[in-house]
Amino acid sequence: MLADHHYFSKIKNVIVSLTGALFLSACSGVGSDIAGLGMSDSALPTSVTSSVRAPGIEVAQPVSGDAPIRSSAMTKLIQRVASRRTETKANLVKRQPVIEQVHYKKTVTESPWCNYLKENAAAETTILKAPTVSGQINDSGRKTASVSYDLVNVARAHLIEKGAQVKCERFKANSALKRVIVIAPNNLTRAGFAAKAKSISANRSRLRSVKSEIRRQLNIGNLDRNQSTVLILAADQILADGAKASSESAKRQGLVAFDIQNSADMARQLIKAERDLAEIKSDIRSADAVSVNLEGGWRDGLTQNGLTVQKDSLFGGVKVSVKLGAFNPSRKRHEEAALAARLRAHRYEPGSVFWKIAQLIAAHKRARSGLVASKRRLIMARENVQRLQSNLPANDPAYMAKRFGVVIEGVKLDAEIKAVSASIRQLDANLSKLSLLTTPRS
Repeated sequence: MLADHHYFSKIKNVIVSLTGALFLSACSGVGSDIAGLGMSDSALPTSVTSSVRAPGIEVAQPVSGDAPIRSSAMTKLIQRVASRRTETKANLVKRQPVIEQVHYKKTVTESPWCNYLKENAAAETTILKAPTVSGQINDSGRKTASVSYDLVNVARAHLIEKGAQVKCERFKANSALKRVIVIAPNNLTRAGFAAKAKSISANRSRLRSVKSEIRRQLNIGNLDRNQSTVLILAADQILADGAKASSESAKRQGLVAFDIQNSADMARQLIKAERDLAEIKSDIRSADAVSVNLEGGWRDGLTQNGLTVQKDSLFGGVKVSVKLGAFNPSRKRHEEAALAARLRAHRYEPGSVFWKIAQLIAAHKRARSGLVASKRRLIMARENVQRLQSNLPANDPAYMAKRFGVVIEGVKLDAEIKAVSASIRQLDANLSKLSLLTTPRS
């Protein structure tokens, strides 16, 4: 009886020490920040800190709160934790930018959102991959300590990490398509401004010559002051319009074009990511419906009326449980219906990226009809100006003013026609590209 009791006492000490070690492992990082949180080492339960066995430290039995800690290594460990209290708040603040700078250098090439998804998944899987430590005491004073682990958590953790990666790919694809929505109209306006600025720039010297000739005709009396002022202001207005068009074109220089092949790939990647996420979510539901739990531990003896009814004992077992709803055929139908609805929402829900692309295509088509009509009117106006220029009667008292006015108006109309023509060409290029993004295939 004494031998058995001694044997179970030793086993009990090992189980309690193991339980404490696992508890410390699961809570690693908490104790090292005690000082930073303003908590003293006395706030920790002494029975916990003194019963944990670190590597290379032998613990004969769990130590009570009043018992001394005999291990020098453990003493040094507790002293290191306590020494954190002596660090001042100023020192901690001084060290913080260094930590942030190192972290920034590590992740500067990564998408911040993808990094968030990765780290968030890592925080969740860290808990899943760790065993569960339990302690219990009932109303009769009987104590139980155990360690358990659900083997299915390994599969759950893998699926969560995989889901974070797929969500990252979905985010990048969605962001790329949103850039297309910004770039396409930007290119359209830039093309028009650039063509107009180029046309006016090519006629700048001509306009300056016209202004000089207007001043000369004013001096010799072929133009009055009002006529010359109106004509010079019209020429200056065209030059100002050219400078403004050049500025607007340069302002849009940063977003010149979008790679249609890459954009089409992103559209397909977005749909594929949605399908992959639906599959991962289905697998996670299946994993949540199954549990394969391994448990082992120690249970102390049971004493009644001073007599030992049951000795200290070790126990272990495996518990398997399955939620039968996971095998219900309706589950598969619901998951397929959910995925179909999700894909329809991407295509038709107002505000979704593909809905915005469809609206952008419709706006391009409306704008094209208006630009074509505008170009037709401008061409007709230029032809009228050219006819007027060739048919000006030399004996007309306003001949000189009309002659200069026709030249200035011709420069203006040429610039407008070239701007509209460039916009139409860019619009057609946008339409051919955007049309490839409306019906992506995964």
